[in-house]
Formats: sequence, structure tokens, C-alpha cells
Amino acid sequence: MICENLQEFVALLERNNELIRVKVSVNPYLEITEITERMAKSPGGGKALLFEKVQGSDFSVLTNAFGSKKRLFLAFGGQTPDEIGKRLAQLLRRRPPETLLEKWQMLKAARGVNQFIPRKKTKRVPCQEIVLKENEVDLYRLPILHCWPKDAGPFITLPLVFTKSLSSPWTNVGMYRLQVFDKNTLGMHWHIHKDGAHIFSEYEKAGKLMEVAVAIGCDPVLTYAATSPLMPGMDEFFLAGFIRRKPVKIVPATGVNLFVPAEAEFILEGYIDPKESRLEGPFGDHTGYYTPADYYPVFHVKTITHRRKAIYATTVVGRPPMEDCYLGYATERIFLPLIQLLLPEIKDYRFPWEGVFHNLVIVAINKTYPGQAAKVMHGLWGLGQLSHTKIICVVDGETDLNDSVSLMKRILSSIDLEEDLYFTKGNLDALDHAANWPCFGGKLGIDATERLTTEPPRKNKNVKVESCLDKLSLMDNCFREVKVLFSDLPLAVYLFRVKKGEGKELHKMREVFWEKGIIKKGIVVFLDEEVNLADASYLLWKILGNIDPIRDISLKGNVLFVDATKKTSFNGYLRSWPEEVQGDPVVSRRVEAKLAEMSIPYLSGIGVK
Repeated sequence: MICENLQEFVALLERNNELIRVKVSVNPYLEITEITERMAKSPGGGKALLFEKVQGSDFSVLTNAFGSKKRLFLAFGGQTPDEIGKRLAQLLRRRPPETLLEKWQMLKAARGVNQFIPRKKTKRVPCQEIVLKENEVDLYRLPILHCWPKDAGPFITLPLVFTKSLSSPWTNVGMYRLQVFDKNTLGMHWHIHKDGAHIFSEYEKAGKLMEVAVAIGCDPVLTYAATSPLMPGMDEFFLAGFIRRKPVKIVPATGVNLFVPAEAEFILEGYIDPKESRLEGPFGDHTGYYTPADYYPVFHVKTITHRRKAIYATTVVGRPPMEDCYLGYATERIFLPLIQLLLPEIKDYRFPWEGVFHNLVIVAINKTYPGQAAKVMHGLWGLGQLSHTKIICVVDGETDLNDSVSLMKRILSSIDLEEDLYFTKGNLDALDHAANWPCFGGKLGIDATERLTTEPPRKNKNVKVESCLDKLSLMDNCFREVKVLFSDLPLAVYLFRVKKGEGKELHKMREVFWEKGIIKKGIVVFLDEEVNLADASYLLWKILGNIDPIRDISLKGNVLFVDATKKTSFNGYLRSWPEEVQGDPVVSRRVEAKLAEMSIPYLSGIGVK
């Protein structure tokens, strides 16, 4: 079943036991986030939540709607992301026709593709049942969430933002968070790499006002399409129609020259003045850290239209796993066949959630010639949004990418520290906080593939050296805790929680470790004192987020040192190191008391620190 709108999707989730209606009164200030985070972190992503009594608003709130593989399957009309990806690749693989029969088949296919183009409607439609203009506009009537304690205010987190290029007929649909400044203005947070920012630059150069429309609460497929990493100029409406196998219905907006989804719950219409900007943020982001405040364009809302009984759809992001991890998983699977068109040796890949989809990708390839792993690394570093990836690890095609422990063991058993690490610099995601400079820093490639007979053999792969942890007494005043992982492998991992105040001396520690032979072979990771060494997922997230490979990774003999501590000016880091996103303990206790009343007591204790 393909859902035409959000209301149908809610009904579908409920029929499939994937929705919980929360009838207890809840506060959009921190409370809904607290409940949603616990649900998202429960086994399998829990259930979608429909909050029916939201303080200060007449509208209900839907969260965690995409937060499981089952709900993705329902959202895509009974298709898996892998199935959609294969269909998309088949569409793009068509070669030029040679025979009359092939020409006829291509013509039929072209007619079939035409059905995915959005259909325009002109009569009154659901999204325009209520029309509020000028002085009637009041964003505070919407149940917009204030998600985290140190957020700058309420943020719209699941908006579909419609903008039109000045240089082409292209209309972009993107998803950019919006901070509520007052009753009729919002901060438009689009990063420098995003299509919305590219279109905005056209209006800046032309000195023209930019018309904008924002849809909230669309059909699930169109909502997903707005998050997808399409090439500039490609149409999100077309992708949604392709996935749905039928077109999206659109209608002219009431006050701007843009088409909007006819079945949306809310539409915000207005403009951006390129000459105007305002400080936006901080915001607790999907990286698990607060992104800092910065200046962004201001969206003036002149009109709000909505359904009579509209549902406000939103998402809560924070330290993974959260709902956005499943949207990222859908993109991973849908776009794999397209990437394989460009790099056919790729058999599969995985973006571990702990890498927040731009810090780490594991790639399995069918290797046939020397240097192919490096070729794949550089190919991905030059490909669209994959160019933001900080670490790429390449393994052999038969490797099981779904078993994290066996995958890690295989990598540690394969690589030679001197031979298999590739360091470079390049562009990074705007939310990467570890690099000394925004959007630019170090990258690391790891070749964990087996050597071919035509490649030089690894020198030190099978050299086993016992560690000398008994010598740590030489430095026991520097560390709070030590933990050894994979001690039975040729390349063990040693985790050290560094006492506060000792971080500046890590370069001296490296020298002592090496010179005294405290550890003769392995990977040594320095972490901050507060890090929990017992939580493997948390550890990986912390390490990947906190390192710049060129600045923080160094090799001495057979020991690789990784500094995953917070950085300061001592490290050449002149930015402000962000705080980790955490809920409010007072709100957490209040929610604990409400959970039984909400009929979801199994969330008690989840996410509580």
C-alpha cells in the first residue's frame, strides 16, 4: 500500500502495531524529546509515537515514524530499500537501442517513466483547507519541539524546503532545520554543500528576494526523497514518484510561485532576503553534539496553510541510534546500485551508525588488480556526498559486513600498520567538529584486502609481539583506566582513559610508550576521563567523532597512536569544542513518572544517565 499522505501512513502504522498513541498531556519543551529518544534507543527502534495532547497547541505530534526497518518497509509501500535500489539501477543502465524492437521497448519504458512526473492540481486541496495570512500567521500555534536543553529555541526538524533556481527550471526539495525566531520568522540552516545553499547564492548574486515554501507532514516517500543525496538538478518529486510507482500530487502555493505537495499537513510560504542573516543555533544534532551558533538566512513566513485536523510530523536527532539512522540506512541501500555503476568492483558497503554516516564507511570489493583498494577509496572521496567521508576501510568481497565483531577482527588480522594506511586531506561534512578548520581536514584510508601475488607482501602482518602492560607503572599517574581489546589477535587495541589535565602531555606519553617498549605492537587509543570503556558502540562513536586522522594519528614502529581526546589550542584547534547532547535530568525524572500512565513502562531507564 502506497500512502498518499501522512494521515494514511499513521493509520497504516497503527494497523501493523507500529504506533503508540500517547493520550497523556506532554510538553513540547524537552519532554517529547525525552520520550522519543528512549523509544528510538529501545530494541529495534521501538514504535512510532503520536502525542495527542501537546501543551500549548491544538495539533498532535508524530515522532519516530521511520525509526525501524519494518516502518521503512511500510513507508515504501511494501518494498525494501534494496529492491528500490535495484529498480533504480535498471532504469539507469539502459543502453542505446539498436534494433526496432529495442527502440519500441525504450519508447514504452519512457512512457512508463513519464508516470513518475508530479501531477498538478488546481482545485482546493487538503493542504489548503485553512489559510492564514500576514497578521494571522503565528508559528507558536504549531507544536514545534524544543529538543535539547542547550538548543537556542524550538526547531522544525522534518521540513521539506522548496526553492527554485534562477538559472534553470529546477526546483529543489531539501531538508534543512528551521529555528523559530518569533511568530513569523525562522532561521534557514542549509550547509555550504547543500543544493538549497547553491540556489540561494544565485539570489545573492542577483540581489533578488528568494521565494520559499516549506511543507511539514508529507507522504512518507516524499519525506524520504527530501533527505536523499541526489545530484544537483535531479528532481526529488521524480524520485518519490519512482518509488511510489505513481506521481506526487502538487498544487500552486497560495502566495509564492512554487508548487507544493497537495496532501501535506502544513505549508509555510514566504521569502528570504539575501541581505539579511541572523545568528542561528546552537542545536543538538545527529552527530550527538551541539552544532555551534552561526549566521544563516532568515525565512519570513507570510502565509500558513494546513489541513483542518493536521498532524505535526517531526524527528528527534541526537547520539545514535535515533530515527535518522534508519533514513540513512535506506539511502545506503537505495544508492548502492548507482554507486556500483561508477565503481563496479564494489560488492557492498556499510555505514556504521556510530560514524553518523560521514565518519566511516566499510567497503567490500571484488579485487582483481594491484592498488584497487586505493582506487576505490579515492573514487569515493570524489563522489558527491561520499566525498565528505572521513575514514574509508576496504575489505574483500566475501567479508560479512553485518557482524561487527568478526568484521573488526578480520580487519585487525589483515592490516599492516606501515603498509596499509593512506592519509590525505579533503572536504568534510559541515558537522564534523574534529578538524581544525570547518569543512576541511584529514582523511584516512585503510586497505584490509588480501594481497594479490602481484602485490608486495605485507611486512609485519604476522609479527606477534607480547605487550608489556606490567610496565604501565611507569605512567600510572596519567591514566584512570586501561582496557585491552582483541588481545588474541596480531594487532590488539589498547584503550587508555587519560586523567584530566594530562591530555596536553600525550605527545610525551607516545614517546615513553615507544621508547620503553610498554607496548611493542598494537593500536593505542587515548580517550577522555569521562568516557565509558564498557560501551563498545559509544566508544566507536566517540573515537570516530573526535579525531582528525592527520593531526591525531601517528605511527611509531609497530604502534599506532590515536588521540581521541577533546582538542584545544594546544593541538592547533582554535574552534570551540562542542558539548555532547544530553537530556535534562529533571525532565528525565518527570518522564519516568509518566511512563506507566502512558502505557509504555518498558521505556523506563532507557537513555537515562
